[in-house]
Amino acid sequence: MVVESASQYPTFQNLSDENREGALRSCLNLICAKMSIKNLPSDQDVMIIYNHFLNYFRTTTLEELMLAIDMNLNGEFAKPEAERIEPYGLVDISYLTKILNAYSTRKRLAFVEFNKLKADKLRQEPPHKSDPQKCYENLRDYFILNRELPLTADWWAIFEYMWKERLTENDLALKDFFEEESQKIRSKIQQQLLTCSSLFEKRQLEMELEESKIRLDCRKLYVQKRITELFEKAK
Repeated sequence: MVVESASQYPTFQNLSDENREGALRSCLNLICAKMSIKNLPSDQDVMIIYNHFLNYFRTTTLEELMLAIDMNLNGEFAKPEAERIEPYGLVDISYLTKILNAYSTRKRLAFVEFNKLKADKLRQEPPHKSDPQKCYENLRDYFILNRELPLTADWWAIFEYMWKERLTENDLALKDFFEEESQKIRSKIQQQLLTCSSLFEKRQLEMELEESKIRLDCRKLYVQKRITELFEKAK
């Protein structure tokens, strides 16, 4: 629900000028109805909230606002030592800001999980839909022409082609390279985990420690190294 509410609807800033205020007012009235609050926000209150949203929550959708209200009503933001966020008879900036700040934390975690599932699905798909030989030739030609490597490529397919065509070093050299580089990658990430300050950053780093991600990073590093060695003389 979080990902859908954030991705499938226009953000507050992207609503048309003629519809933005009316849409916000409708949401505020619905929130009052959900919370059994009889006093609806005045025109002045609506404009204060309107300007606050444009300044601080412009990339949030109104659907997310309503979802956050429902999540709070269901106690999903409550911690063991705290009850749910209450409006105390008034839907104002303070109440809505507390709701959306609590929602933002859940939103970041939801997108981390969504991206992880998406990456897992891609890894499970049949590999190398592109032609490995063509990928290798494109990389080779790009390097010879530009004297640098591209930022992105199908590193997995290129490595497999180079290994099959005996363009890599011997197996012992490959084993030493992969063990050394994988250890460097793990050590760097583990060091970053010790100093990271946010849960979102921690989850991202933990994803980098996955074995399949480390194997791909090692293949990328090896391809970059080997292509440079093979074609450096082509200057």
